[in-house]
Amino acid sequence: MKYRIGADTNVLFSGFYFSGPPEEVVRKILRNECVLFTSEYLAEELKEVAMRKRTDMETVRKFLELSNVRVLPDEEYDNMESSEEAEKLVRDAKDRPVFAFASHTLKHGIIDYFLSGDNDLLEEKVRKALKGRLISAREFLELT
Repeated sequence: MKYRIGADTNVLFSGFYFSGPPEEVVRKILRNECVLFTSEYLAEELKEVAMRKRTDMETVRKFLELSNVRVLPDEEYDNMESSEEAEKLVRDAKDRPVFAFASHTLKHGIIDYFLSGDNDLLEEKVRKALKGRLISAREFLELT
């Protein structure tokens, strides 16, 4: 089964530049074993982190252009309902658009799982709101 996943910036950036579960997730995407759905917000955040860390922007650009990487417009998921739910569940304002994207894509069956390494997003109340389909990279690898 080819999983459809979403992934937080921390998973993708770590996967590009460090070893461990995020690296294996990125490899699965590169081998076309998974389809990655991301948002404009997350794609821009990935570029910003790469620039700030002075890493190879070409790697990020090529990755986002892969045929199995789909960048969804923010307006597809960013609405009042998702913003209110995110505000109730997610402490960090920067993580709220990530939650809104994960929530929308999971609830509409666009993705099977959303992967994150962010402790705020991996809190039990957030996982429960997303029916246990917001998981760490390690948990995803255990499923596959």
